[in-house]
Parts: sequence; C-alpha cells; structure tokens
Amino acid sequence: MIPRAAALFSLLAVAVAISPRTRNAEAAQQPRAAQSTPTAAPASAASEEQEYRRAMSQSNVSAGAFIQAMEKHLADFPHTPHRAEIERALASAALEMNDRKRIAQYGEALLNERPDDLLLLVRVTRALIDSDDRRSSEHALEYARRYERGVRALIQRVDAAHAGSAELRDALDDQLGRALVYQSRAAGNLGRWADAVDLGRKSYALYPTAESARETARWLSRMGKDEDAIAWYADGLTIPDESVTQAKRDSDRVRVIEKYRKLKGSDAGVEALIRQSTARTAAAVRDRQIRIEKLSRSSSSALFAFVLPGVAGDKLALSSLRGKVLVLDFWATWCGPCRVQHPLYEEVKKRFANRRDVVFLSIDTDEDRAGVGRFLDAQHWDKKAYFDDGLALALQVNSIPATMLVNKRGEIEVRMPGFNPGTYVDRLSGSIQRALDE
Repeated sequence: MIPRAAALFSLLAVAVAISPRTRNAEAAQQPRAAQSTPTAAPASAASEEQEYRRAMSQSNVSAGAFIQAMEKHLADFPHTPHRAEIERALASAALEMNDRKRIAQYGEALLNERPDDLLLLVRVTRALIDSDDRRSSEHALEYARRYERGVRALIQRVDAAHAGSAELRDALDDQLGRALVYQSRAAGNLGRWADAVDLGRKSYALYPTAESARETARWLSRMGKDEDAIAWYADGLTIPDESVTQAKRDSDRVRVIEKYRKLKGSDAGVEALIRQSTARTAAAVRDRQIRIEKLSRSSSSALFAFVLPGVAGDKLALSSLRGKVLVLDFWATWCGPCRVQHPLYEEVKKRFANRRDVVFLSIDTDEDRAGVGRFLDAQHWDKKAYFDDGLALALQVNSIPATMLVNKRGEIEVRMPGFNPGTYVDRLSGSIQRALDE
C-alpha cells in the first residue's frame, strides 16, 4: 500500500476547473437517489435549522441512517444554505459504506475541498467510471490523469528521500497501473477506442492484472479486432490475480469460449489458446516478480546513503558499516510492545557481543524527539540509539516493533515486523548466525 505519511500526500496536482456554482448547477440537473418533489415548503429558516440539526444527529446512529436523513433534508429543503456541507458529509458517509453510486454523486464536492488527497481521488475516479455517461467519463478521465501525476510525484519524493524499497515500488507501480486502466475505461466510454487500447496495454505492461487485460480486450473488440481481443480476454482469465474470484474466472472462461466460437465457428483450438495464455501470463507475472526480487536484494543500497543522528548528539554514517551484518531494531517511546520486546533484542545482542562483524542499531521512530533521552534513562536502555531520520520509510517499516537483518553484501535478508516474543530470540539469533556463516 502507499505509505500514509502525511507529507508524502502534499502533492502539486492540477485542479479540475469546477466551481461550486457550476457543480451545483450541474448536480441539480442530475437525478439524485433521494431527490423528489419537496413534501412541504419550509415554514421558516428556524424550522429548517431545527430539521438540519435533527438530521445531523443521525450521524451517531449509522452511516446508512445518516445518508437517508440528509438526503431527505435536501429533498425537503432544496434551497438549504447547508447544501455544500451536507454534500461533503454525504460523500464521507458514502466512502465509509463504499457506496459507489453515492461516491460518484457527492464525491466531487469533497474532492474540491481536498484536491490532493490521492486516496479520495482514486475512489471518486473508480466510482465515476462505473457510469458511461459523458460527463462522468470526462471527469473520470481527468481525475485518473491527476491520480497518475500524483503517484508519479510521490515516486519522485520517495526516490529523493532514498525510500527505494522493492515493496514500496511494487505498490506504487500497482497504483500507476490503476491510474492507466481507469484512463483506459474513461477514454473508451468517450469513444476514443484506440487511446483506450493503448492505455490498457501500458497498464498491463507496467503491472499486469486481470482488469488491465480485460480493459484492453474490451476496446479491441469495439474496434472489430476480435482475434486480438480474444487473446487479451484469455489473458484476463488466466493471469494469477488475487482480486479475481472463482465465479469471475468461470464467467470469463465462458466469455472466451463464446467469443472464440463466434469467430472461428467451433470450439476447436480454444483450449490450446487458453493453455498458451496460461503460459504467457505466468511468464509476465514471473518476470514482474524477478524484477521485484532484484530490487529487494539491492534496495538496501539506499540504507547506506543515510547519516543517522544519535540521541547522544553523535552521528553515524551507515556507509561506514558496509561489509558487516547489521541488525536494525525500530521502536518508539509510545509503543508498549516495543518495551516488552526490547529485552529480547538485548538478549540476542549479548549472544554476539564478541563479534566485531555484527552491529546492532537501536533506532527510534518518534516524530517528537524531545523526550527520547529521558525515556531511555527511565527504561534503563542503552543510550547508544539513533533517530530514524527517514530510514524507516526507506525500508518501508509499516509497523513497530520491527527488526531487520542486513547481510554482509548489503542485502536485506530478514524482516521481522510486529511483536513476536515467542520466536524472536531464536529466529533472530539463527538468522544472524547464518548471515555470518555465508
């Protein structure tokens, strides 16, 4: 997943030129789920305000009850001065419920307030492309382009921070692939079939998925290129993809057979085509995995670019530790499990106290560093500790406590995320010994 660090989401993206006035004027022409002839004219501003507060109180019940109450309020009071905030609240509730219809209906109101929120941007885009009406497709295409630019900017920031872990790059490539496949769907919905095919192929080449294969096939079929389309539909059927259910695969198989039969006049050869596709997609996924494994083995090279500030005021250039086995222990003062696991880390440390080719690094991840020294004193921990200074992001530490082992070649050999008191000492000790024996 894309890391949730707030700074990484402060991206410079091009805003869509939809003013609140234009948005509301357009929205008034669109059918709303609960929009109907008002049941009664509002008696007064005071009564409208009273009803508004009553409707807002439904937020404490459930997202569904809140949506129902707020949509009724919009129907009863179509000229309410609270419309903008109600639509933003409805968008948030729809996101909570994963209600795509309402995300598309209200999401842009929230997106106008938070144009650089990538998670919101991709969910609104996804909801809009479910509809093939022109307005939704045009907005989805622009939002998907904005999402692509945002992810590319995120990659640049991550690279600038030396955050080049293989897992992180894999996740970002996945998001770039999504941005391209959403553009493919939107472009196709707008009748730009050749562009849609090109975007689908680019998405598949970057990060092969069943969705990108199907999208490419869909628009090839619209262009009358049925033989090419069938091959892509077969790839959508056979590619290993955890997001695809067995029911969907069964449906895809029926579609491939039906389209093949229609094109060729019989089923003869369809199973051979599916077998060829299976081999082809397995190779595509394998090539992707090999690239990621290579990145994973070399990703710790970013580690040696860091100079960590010490809690005691010293500095440590990690480049000075090349050729040694490194044990990195990430923790924070607020982390209860870290306090429990720390003595286990110290126990392993004692086992290798006489080895000069093993270096144990205690790394604090607190944003507020002011009280870390006092914490070490209070806990009676070794004050030879360092601040992570971006290293946790570089190595994609998503939870703490976390321990990593870097071998003598500078490769991340073992990751031990989370709290593992039962196996921690033996597993880490064994891993260190194996790294020393290489």
